[in-house]
Amino acid sequence: MGGKHYAIVVGINPYYNSYIHNLNYAERDALELYGAMCRAGFTQVDLITRFSRRLEDDQVRVGSLVQYIDETIPNQRRNPEDIIWFFFAGHGKRTQDPNNQDRWEDYLLPYDAGLSPGQTWIQVRWIVEKLKETGSKNIILCLDACRQSNGRSIGEEALQGNYEGVITLFACDKRQESFEIEHPDIRHGAFTYALLEAINQKACYPTIRELSEYLSRRVPEICRKYEKPEQTPVFQVEGDLQWQVPALPNVELAADAVDLTVLVQQARSAENAAFDLLQDKYDVEKLEIAKQKWWTVLESDPTHAEAREEIEKIIKRITRRELDQLPGKEAQPQVYGDLNLVINAQVADLSGQPSIPLEVVSRAVEPPPAPPKPKPQPKPQPPDPFSGWSLREWTFETVRVDRRGEIVERLSKTAKSHFVDLGEGVQLELVAIPGGEFQMGSPKEEEKRDSDEGPVRTVTVPPLLVSRYPVTVEQWRRVAGSFPAVLNPKLKADPSQWKDAKGPVEQVNWFDAMEFCARLSKATNRLYRLPTEAEWEYACRGGTQTPFAFGETLTPELANYDGNYTYADGSKGEYRQHTTSVGQFPPNGFGLQDMHGNVWEWCLDDWYDSYENAPSTSEARFRNDNHSHAFNSAIKLNNYQERFFQEMVKVNNEQPKLLRGGSWFSNPRICRSANRRWWGADSIGRNLGFRVFVWP
Repeated sequence: MGGKHYAIVVGINPYYNSYIHNLNYAERDALELYGAMCRAGFTQVDLITRFSRRLEDDQVRVGSLVQYIDETIPNQRRNPEDIIWFFFAGHGKRTQDPNNQDRWEDYLLPYDAGLSPGQTWIQVRWIVEKLKETGSKNIILCLDACRQSNGRSIGEEALQGNYEGVITLFACDKRQESFEIEHPDIRHGAFTYALLEAINQKACYPTIRELSEYLSRRVPEICRKYEKPEQTPVFQVEGDLQWQVPALPNVELAADAVDLTVLVQQARSAENAAFDLLQDKYDVEKLEIAKQKWWTVLESDPTHAEAREEIEKIIKRITRRELDQLPGKEAQPQVYGDLNLVINAQVADLSGQPSIPLEVVSRAVEPPPAPPKPKPQPKPQPPDPFSGWSLREWTFETVRVDRRGEIVERLSKTAKSHFVDLGEGVQLELVAIPGGEFQMGSPKEEEKRDSDEGPVRTVTVPPLLVSRYPVTVEQWRRVAGSFPAVLNPKLKADPSQWKDAKGPVEQVNWFDAMEFCARLSKATNRLYRLPTEAEWEYACRGGTQTPFAFGETLTPELANYDGNYTYADGSKGEYRQHTTSVGQFPPNGFGLQDMHGNVWEWCLDDWYDSYENAPSTSEARFRNDNHSHAFNSAIKLNNYQERFFQEMVKVNNEQPKLLRGGSWFSNPRICRSANRRWWGADSIGRNLGFRVFVWP
């Protein structure tokens, strides 16, 4: 089957109705599955969560999701051989159809679902109809939507409908629950975690049969290991051929992976088709085809008794048809006598090339030619989140240090950058960094940590474009001095104490940084902004979980800070007592520089003194709900919106705002990746700067 693979992946954590409990990991399931499918080679994956910007909504509400299913899905025309996955992680329920009490239906629940079926529940059967309108004949419905108190259902019976012509993977049996695993090693639904494992080893599970066998074995193992009740996935597949549908793209189906039942059925059909009813005899050409198919069965299972028996019958039929056409009947008795010896010899050793002493039967007993090897297909590229940006690739070296600050590893890496022309030869470089998840905060055993750096939690971050350095003096001069004002026409064009054009701008408060972002956004019609606190820490760590992006300590050769102080077993060093030109120190694993020290960097968030009740996503945290709504609405559209900046700056001058990274004036403890500080929004200092982030 040479079709392409497509997917629609939906995940919903929060629910508006207080009687429907919120979920912990449905959105994480969806995001991780999105990434796994992209890496596996799916042609297109549509991710639908409250943060994915796929819907024009800040939540996965019934109206926006129904509109997507009703309008977008049918317009995505597919070929009959293409494979479409529809995955849903969230609440679901099986109950009576309100319009037909004699029929039970499966329903999926969006964010604003009510307590009973109706306009706010989405019927799975209707979704299937819309998926079929694409033209694909291979639809895989994958529903992790049966979670109860510790899981994803709000009723006594989990989803279990039967949908004609559709492969359906249910997370659990209809009398069970689908559990979420809270252990730090998992933090997923048990079913989706096993599905992710399988996709990441796709060569081992090429078809629906292998995939279902793995999930049937693995999901109960996970539940037993983490002391959850029994959970057994259920699979509904129509016919033997659907078991052979390629579950994942670009997997060459091995011969021993072919379903033997399908091969036997094909061989029987070919043999039946070989008999000509009108002429009351067998067609030799069609018998040859049937013999080859039975031979394939025997190659898959050398002990298959029916295959051996049918091959013997076919050899006799073909040979007798050949003999009937020979001139002269006197030679036939001797030929028939030798025939039994030939047949017995060939059927006894079906694994090799037969050697037949009689020329007349050579055609009847020779093995089928080996099937041609499939031509390798080019691997489809996963969707590129940066496809709308002009990027240049470059190489760099980052380092790892031990507790003493000695370099123990040098790593060569590549990154891609986009350059924004600010005029007069000044550019703003943005580095494309991949999305992912990380452990935010510091563990209790980290040296000299502060209590406000916890509790540690897993946070999911989307792909980002991040300025490679803090905004520099020359970049500030261009934007503040030449770009049209948005909120503050009195923005100082040259506020810094130190005038090094390549040095970071300083003596700018939070409001100043917001005005800079607003002007740049207006000029480019992109949403340039300050980072959320979670985005900043993810970017700073660069894929690490150590106290610093470079390892266990920091040295003055790696960053600009007060070298009179040390961390771990590091040594004292130079204290420069001022900012330094950006880019002097090594980049982190993402290619970003000056994340530790030089200047503190403003974040968008309000200050909270811990991560209690903080979300598992990278959204900003605000004490004002209007700010949260403005932020979530703006990132959906991801272009310049003056009202976003107007709403964001409606804060008191003394409002505590987040700062990250430390500065030239800080000791190394303060420069750790997890360290947090706050100053009032109108605070100005020789060590306060910022950098800009933008979603692609």
